[in-house]
Amino acid sequence: MPKTAPQSPADKRLFAEVRIALAAARGSPTRLAEEVERGRASGLTGAEIKANFVGKSFDARAHEAIRFALACCDVDSPNKPREFDSAKRAGLKEIDLAAISALAIEFTIIAPASKPNDGDRT
Repeated sequence: MPKTAPQSPADKRLFAEVRIALAAARGSPTRLAEEVERGRASGLTGAEIKANFVGKSFDARAHEAIRFALACCDVDSPNKPREFDSAKRAGLKEIDLAAISALAIEFTIIAPASKPNDGDRT
């Protein structure tokens, strides 16, 4: 996890949701399973985790954080500035967005084109 990642319980949940969404979109089945376990340990429910699999969240801040993270993974995305602004309006700080973009870069570099099989999403 980047050094800038916040440590409050709410922010741990938010970052867990972002990591699950990134792992579902860009990670290996093993990485996805690891992130799901981290998410459960941070208190995420099964429904929240399933929403993260498809790039969504029930929490407005986490939802915008996920949208921003997924836009950061897409090198050619014209939506990054819009998603950045939306995330800031949802209450995310620039330091949070820097940590989220670092996570997105990690997933982009480590697994640029891999995606788990639907059968591996439990």
